[in-house]
Amino acid sequence: MSSKQVTLLLVAVSLLALGKTLFDAWQLPAPAPALIVAAEAATAPAAKTETHAAPAATPHTEAVAGLAGEGGSTAQENPNAALQARKTQLDAREQALSEREKLLAEGEARLTQRLAEMEQLQARISARMDSEKAQDEKKIKRLAAVYENMKAESAAQVVAQLDTPTAVAVLARMGEKQVGKILSFLSPDRAVALSKAMSGQRN
Repeated sequence: MSSKQVTLLLVAVSLLALGKTLFDAWQLPAPAPALIVAAEAATAPAAKTETHAAPAATPHTEAVAGLAGEGGSTAQENPNAALQARKTQLDAREQALSEREKLLAEGEARLTQRLAEMEQLQARISARMDSEKAQDEKKIKRLAAVYENMKAESAAQVVAQLDTPTAVAVLARMGEKQVGKILSFLSPDRAVALSKAMSGQRN
């Protein structure tokens, strides 16, 4: 076998080996870019010596591979962390809204109670005023009955000492004849004032 044939045979064997390597590489999944860079850096010395042996793993390539693995794990953990943070935020917001609704409900209950107390107080005041008014009406009627049976001159002396609203209330519940007699014994100014007040009350 001549040297030329040996050379051709070696070239053919090298081509076959290269084809098998390419075929095996095509069958494997595509490596990460970081692994490709590490592999190229590791195989560069071997290419210079024209050897086809697979490069041995180095601390650098192992570190790059470890970082790639950690990066993938972090990429998987980040979505979970984001979802957990979002859930925590929503839970806090829901709790704040719940507390606000509770405060509003308590405030509404206190306001309702306060309004009920005010209505009860108003009712008691109205009842007391009605009672006092009824008592005053009874007193006025008794005075009117007393003055009705008194002599006009004596009744006029008493009426002259009363305040105008009371005097008008008493005279308004008396007969017109007795009122006329009583007014005749009063001073003209007092008689005119009481007459005007009684006329306005009747109108």
